[in-house]
Amino acid sequence: MSDVSDLVGPQIQTDEIAEGAKQRLIEAIETMSEEFALFDSDRRLVLFNENYRSLILPRLADFIRVGMTFEDIVRETLNRNVWEASGVDTVTLLQQAISRHEDVPSLHEIQYPDGRCIQQSKRRTSDGGIVSVYSDITGLKRREAKIFETQDRHRRLLETLPDGVIIHSGGKFAYLNPAAIHLLGTKSHTDLIGRNSDDLIPRSPIRQISSRNALRRSINQSAAIYAITTRRSAIRSSLLIRAGNDLPGCRTDRPITGNGL
Repeated sequence: MSDVSDLVGPQIQTDEIAEGAKQRLIEAIETMSEEFALFDSDRRLVLFNENYRSLILPRLADFIRVGMTFEDIVRETLNRNVWEASGVDTVTLLQQAISRHEDVPSLHEIQYPDGRCIQQSKRRTSDGGIVSVYSDITGLKRREAKIFETQDRHRRLLETLPDGVIIHSGGKFAYLNPAAIHLLGTKSHTDLIGRNSDDLIPRSPIRQISSRNALRRSINQSAAIYAITTRRSAIRSSLLIRAGNDLPGCRTDRPITGNGL
């Protein structure tokens, strides 16, 4: 007859190993700078770090706990008026929140009422659960806004210049200000954007210009069109200078306003 300890011993060791692995996982999640939450296939919260409770849902910090459902969390945010929801009934908001939660994989930028911008990433696990990771990108979005503001100011300046300004990249037109469009005899920038800039450059003056000073004098005596490109290359014609940077202005997507869940 076998000793009971022979049967129980290996089980205890297995349980200890499993518990140790679980504890290491919890510690690893707590050290993350991002906010983390894991929901099972029944939409029950099974694991989260303190950042999720205190930063993503600070007004629900006393409410969040393991075992509650995603629906419980949404209802409580509505009860506490965490998000502006005037004019929309609770049932509709709850259904919308669940639909977004289940629509994975997903990546959204959420504008919080306190001014923060949070990037939310959700993925489905192999057992049907959903893992959510949140990153505060407020600083990044503010820097992007400042860059966009500067670019927009430069663009407005270019559009008010009396001289024509052409910006091209890879030999193709990327931007033309109104004066350049008028000088080239086209009705709209759409007639030129993407076209090969060499098609509109006179070839004969190339042989006549041997220095930048000569080019500048030629430009001063005629309707000047300045072109800026990413490549620094030799003088191409009396109406074209290749120097500088890409188009000073690019679209910045606005963040999506959501419910933070």
